Amino acid sequence: MLFSEVADYFEKIEGTASRLEMSGLVAELLGKCSKSEIRPLIYIIEGNVAPAHEGLDVGIGEKFAIRAIAQTSGHPEKTALAEYKKSGDLGTAAGKLLSRKSQMSLSSSPNSLSKVHSSFVKISQLSGSGSQEAKIGFLSELLNGATPLEAKYLVRFCLGKLRLGVGDPSIIDALSMAKHEDK
Repeated sequence: MLFSEVADYFEKIEGTASRLEMSGLVAELLGKCSKSEIRPLIYIIEGNVAPAHEGLDVGIGEKFAIRAIAQTSGHPEKTALAEYKKSGDLGTAAGKLLSRKSQMSLSSSPNSLSKVHSSFVKISQLSGSGSQEAKIGFLSELLNGATPLEAKYLVRFCLGKLRLGVGDPSIIDALSMAKHEDK
């Protein structure tokens, strides 16, 4: 499943106040993904990379996310910071800046849900010398293949501020409602 489809659903979920409607949208999204994508999708919806007992944390703060956004969009960091201050949401700022990239990359392929999740797992496992630059590189790579809407949720996810409003009870309801075919 392409991450752009996930981002579309996240946008719908974010705009929904009813817990039942949220559960229905999550169930619909779960029904569209393959069995191997269900677990990573649930982790992402929860704002996690893996189960809590694994202790994995993305570990990218605002400063490093701004660097990745600037690197990918071709806009200076001060422009990214100004857009962030204006909107109050770094994810929204990333979407706006990527929608008006000042440079185009030589190659980028659309992000799949699996690629996004595995990239965040890799980012979470990085530590030591050079790890921050590597994390910025992985995030930049994801942003490079992202639509502006995807960028919004990628940045929010790595900052731990997904803002979907979907809790465990809604996810459990969604799992029970999901119509799933073997894919």
